[in-house]
Amino acid sequence: MKMFIAEAIEIMTRPVTIFEYWRPDDAEYDDSYQKREMGKGVFHEFGVSYENVGDSVGNYSTAIIELPNGQIVNEPVEMIQFDDKGKENG
Repeated sequence: MKMFIAEAIEIMTRPVTIFEYWRPDDAEYDDSYQKREMGKGVFHEFGVSYENVGDSVGNYSTAIIELPNGQIVNEPVEMIQFDDKGKENG
């Protein structure tokens, strides 16, 4: 069976929820940060980014996400959750 491009794109993308670390304004200094929902998006693929750590560089895995307004963001993988868990993909 032939697959059309639109069907292939639909299979490759998955809905996700994006999270951010947050701490209430009235939190004490030693209170830990909490994860809270930042928004929704569509996952396109995994990527990689880096952070300067002292005199070296640390790499980490990311998820490339398209937001509802069309903007593309590169989020750390621990900050997303797939929303179609348990559903069949294709």
